[in-house]
Amino acid sequence: MTTSIIILNVNQLAVTQQCIESIRQNTPEPYELIVVDNGSTDGTVEYLKGQVDIKAVFNSSNFGFGKGCNQGLEVASGDNILFLNNDTVVTVNWLGNMLRLLYSQQQIGLVGPVSNCVSGHQQINVTYAELSCLADFAREYCAKNAGGYRRVFRLVGFCLLVKKEVIDQIGGFDEMFGLGNFEDDDFCLRAVQAGFHLMIALDSFVHHIGQVTFNSVREAGFNRLMEENREKAIAKWGFNIANYLHNLQPETAAKLRGDDLHHNLHIYEARLEAGDEFAPLDLYDFANELLNHRQDEQAVEYYEKFLATGQGSIEDKITACGNVADLFLWRGDQENMKKYIFRSFEYDTPRAEFCCRLGFAALKAGNYKEAIVWYKIVAHLEMPADNCGPINQACWTWLPHLQLALCYDRVGKQELGYRHNEFARHFVPQDTRVLHNRTYFEDILGPTRTAEIDLQVQAELCQQ
Repeated sequence: MTTSIIILNVNQLAVTQQCIESIRQNTPEPYELIVVDNGSTDGTVEYLKGQVDIKAVFNSSNFGFGKGCNQGLEVASGDNILFLNNDTVVTVNWLGNMLRLLYSQQQIGLVGPVSNCVSGHQQINVTYAELSCLADFAREYCAKNAGGYRRVFRLVGFCLLVKKEVIDQIGGFDEMFGLGNFEDDDFCLRAVQAGFHLMIALDSFVHHIGQVTFNSVREAGFNRLMEENREKAIAKWGFNIANYLHNLQPETAAKLRGDDLHHNLHIYEARLEAGDEFAPLDLYDFANELLNHRQDEQAVEYYEKFLATGQGSIEDKITACGNVADLFLWRGDQENMKKYIFRSFEYDTPRAEFCCRLGFAALKAGNYKEAIVWYKIVAHLEMPADNCGPINQACWTWLPHLQLALCYDRVGKQELGYRHNEFARHFVPQDTRVLHNRTYFEDILGPTRTAEIDLQVQAELCQQ
C-alpha cells in the first residue's frame, strides 16, 4: 500500500529541502513524492529536476493551494493521499502511526497529526526551542501517547492523510479559494457530510513553521485574503464553516445531510416564534448559530442578551465578547471592537488573544507606543490553567515578541527590538520573519552587542 505525498512549493528552497529530507529519513513505509511548484524563481525548479525520486509538476505562476493539490492528485498513483505543506519537518513514525489509525475503522477517512503550530485541536504545547531537539521531543511525546487518537470534525490541511476512496467520492479541493485558506475546512465538511470520520493521531507529530506560504503576502493582503475566502465559504454554505466544524458534536454529525446543516438554527427560530423563554445557555447557543450563519446583527443582539443575564461560564462570556469584537473588527469599527474587548476584562484577567487584537489595531494605525503597551502586557501574561475556551497559541508565545520587535524598531529602539525578536526565535526558531529580523538587527547593532543581548535573553529564558 503506497501513500502519495503531495507537497506544494513556491520559492523557499531551503525550507522545501528540509521537509523532503525529513521525509526521506523518517518514512520507511512505501510512498511516492510529488512536488507541485507554483512558479519558483529561487533555484527550486533546478533542484527538483535533479531529484530522481520526485514527480514534479511545474507551474508558470502561483495557481494557489487548491489548484496545486488537485494537480498533484492527477499524477498520484497511491492508495492514500497525504497533503503536506513544505514548511514542515516530519518525525519518526509520523506516517506509520497515521496509517494505522486510518485503517483501524472502515468509516475513518481523514487523519491528521498533532503539531506545534496549527489551529484547533491539533495544537499541543512543546518544550523544544531548536530543531536539534525536535526528534527527542517527538519520540518521547508520541511514546507517551502511543495508540491515542481523538475524533474531530475539522483537520488542518498542513498535513492531511486521506483515503483515496474519500477523494473518489467527494472530489478534491475547491479551487475557488485561490491562494489558500478555508479550502481545507470546505473539504472536511464535505467529508463529514459524506459520512467519513476525521481523527487526530495523538502519536504522530509534525513540526510546522507556519505561514511560509504567505510570507510574500503583506499582512494587510493576508488579512484581506482571509476575509475574502471566509466570504466565499459563507456564500457557498450559508454559514461560517470553521466555527461550525469546531463546535460540531458527533450526534449532530451523524445526521448531516443537506438542510440538516441549518437544523439547529431552525429549532431556535421556531422556539423564538412560539414565544419560548430562552435560558442563558440558549441565548449563547442561539447567538453562535446566528454567527455561523452570518446573521451578524442578530448574533450581536443575542450575545448582548446572554451577557446581560450575568449568568453562564466565564469562558462563554469571554468567547461572546471575542466573537462580537471580531464582527466589529471585520467592519472596521475600532471603537466597538475595543468596547467588547475591554468588557471581557470584567470577567477574568486579560487574555492574550484580546490584547493582541488591541495591539494590532494600534500598530495598524501607526500608534507604535500604544501597540508596545498592549504587546508588553501579553508578553507577561500567564495562560489560565483551567481555560477551556479557544486558544491561539501564537498569541501566548511568539507573536507579541515578534510584533514588539517591529514596534521598537519603528520608535528607534533597535536593541529592544532585537531582544524581543530573540524571545520570538525561542518559540519559532525557523520562522523566516524572525530570521530576517535577526539579520536586520545584527547589521544595525553589530555582532558584539547582539552577542551580549543573546546571553541576556538566554539567561532570562533559563530562569523561566
